[in-house]
Amino acid sequence: MRSAISITLIFFIFLVGCGSKQIAEYTSSNQNLDSTISGNGLDHVINPYRANLDSQMSQVIGWSDSSLLNYAPESPLGNFVADVVFNKGYEFAVTNQIGSTRSTIFSMLNFGGLRAPISKGEISKGEIYELMPFDNSIVIVQLSPEKIKELLSYLFQNNGQPLGNAGVRLNLDDKQIMIGEELYKFDHDVFVVSSDYLVSGGDKMDFFKEPIKRWNTDILIREALIEYVTRVKNIPYTPVESRVQIQY
Repeated sequence: MRSAISITLIFFIFLVGCGSKQIAEYTSSNQNLDSTISGNGLDHVINPYRANLDSQMSQVIGWSDSSLLNYAPESPLGNFVADVVFNKGYEFAVTNQIGSTRSTIFSMLNFGGLRAPISKGEISKGEIYELMPFDNSIVIVQLSPEKIKELLSYLFQNNGQPLGNAGVRLNLDDKQIMIGEELYKFDHDVFVVSSDYLVSGGDKMDFFKEPIKRWNTDILIREALIEYVTRVKNIPYTPVESRVQIQY
């Protein structure tokens, strides 16, 4: 994963660095991308960027006393990321006077978006890129009670997803959600912090489409994670704590 990121960024830096010029004449030839390509003039151009990028990705930004793994219906890794995203989204909501309180806002992500665990020991910046390789940003949406019912049905049908500041109890006949410390009574709108991908209907989360209102924070989830780990250094273990209870 890290090598793929390195190559992509190296070529991006190389192309951007060339600037905007008019080309009067050029010649081209094909080159097979195999082991024989190493040692040619391209390495001379790329290696400085590769070395700089590898140095950044290997930078240790924190520590974890335990491995954080990812699994349904609730996992330590899912809880950790959902909590970081919730806190960043709630901070944005308060700053921008969106109108939510801790009993009317929660976060929801998807297990599929978390691409690697956090291993016990040192945490490098590159490991956060491996965990969250996509440029997904944090988005807040305002949903009606009917849409929250659809969200809970989705959780029931898909065996949970990562939640922050919320807990659900779901069975075929009854679906409940606690937001903050309060049981939601489906009598007012709710604010949900998620990713731009999911809010656009990714992972078949159609209940996010056409919300009452949407706020784009322009904060990358990956950057929020890097900022949090860098700040706290030793990240707390986020256990499985019955945030998602499902009876089939």
